Amino acid sequence: MNSKNPEDLRVLHLVEAFGGGVATVIAQYIDHSQVQHEVLARIRVSDVDMDDFSGIPKFKGTTSLVEFVKLWLVLRREDFDVVHAHSSVAGVIARVIRHPRARVVYTPHAFAFSGHKSKIVRLVSYLIEKLLVSRTDVALVVSDHEGLLFSKLGLNPLKIICAPHALEIGSERTGIDKPIQITAVGRIGFQKRPEWFLALKTRLEGDLPKDTRWIWIGDGDESVKREFALQGIHASGWLPIKEVKAHLGQSLVLFHAARYEGLPMVVIESMSLGTPVVASDIAPHRSIPSVFTFQSPGEAANLILDLAQNPELWLSSSRNAQSTIKEIFNAHNQSAALLKAYSEVLPTAAGRL
Repeated sequence: MNSKNPEDLRVLHLVEAFGGGVATVIAQYIDHSQVQHEVLARIRVSDVDMDDFSGIPKFKGTTSLVEFVKLWLVLRREDFDVVHAHSSVAGVIARVIRHPRARVVYTPHAFAFSGHKSKIVRLVSYLIEKLLVSRTDVALVVSDHEGLLFSKLGLNPLKIICAPHALEIGSERTGIDKPIQITAVGRIGFQKRPEWFLALKTRLEGDLPKDTRWIWIGDGDESVKREFALQGIHASGWLPIKEVKAHLGQSLVLFHAARYEGLPMVVIESMSLGTPVVASDIAPHRSIPSVFTFQSPGEAANLILDLAQNPELWLSSSRNAQSTIKEIFNAHNQSAALLKAYSEVLPTAAGRL
């Protein structure tokens, strides 16, 4: 173990894209570990309501990447024990311009090389991660699949720690809310595959009640938003966490068609509220018990229709989702993983550049 007590450890979270699920995960890490936390973040203004994170201690934020790097160059002179880098750009910065003493804990929150729309970005991302993996002291992953990708990059498996998301269970749902609401959440763009939400609505026209509500919580591609409006899908923009949970808690399902992910926080949030999840057939989604996975909008439509027309199936799915959260995605499991990542002496990062 580290010679310091956990409560004496100083951890700096270095976050180049503070918003959405990444911001929520960092707030959880702060709540569920005893160490002293500080945050340096480049904020995606359109993706986050900072009122949701007003309780984060010692938070330094900027919207400028240049200013973000300048602040890092100042903070790296301070006496931190751990620099916890979140997402790929921060991962590069923390491992190339290393703190002189602190070890680097890296959480990628989905590797770009696993599904970015640009082949060049995928190749460059892979080469960078491969090059810098030897400078990673601990990989704190959010799913076993993400851990497997680190192993394939060449990281010692003993340095890979899985910290599950952690949520409290909401009230038990007693049945399908009316009118039916189908909800999707995330940035409207390539990774989240919004065109499948459009295709899903088209396939279910006539099969679901006319007053069914279709809502996408998030912002992004303007052309897709215009198509949403034409097809009767409400794009709400980014909402405060309480409002997002309110929508999830009354939805028939969460629809999540992402091309690639680490492990999406919104999937776990939905399950904690007793809302079944119908999600794309990718490894992180398959790894979660009780998630319904699909390979096409047509297959998703069939799954959703079965749930809508069979209240007993829907209710058992709701209860199974909450049971999964209680057993796996809890504060105890996350806290233990964080303590190990921040304070245990693991194999050294051999061959640093």
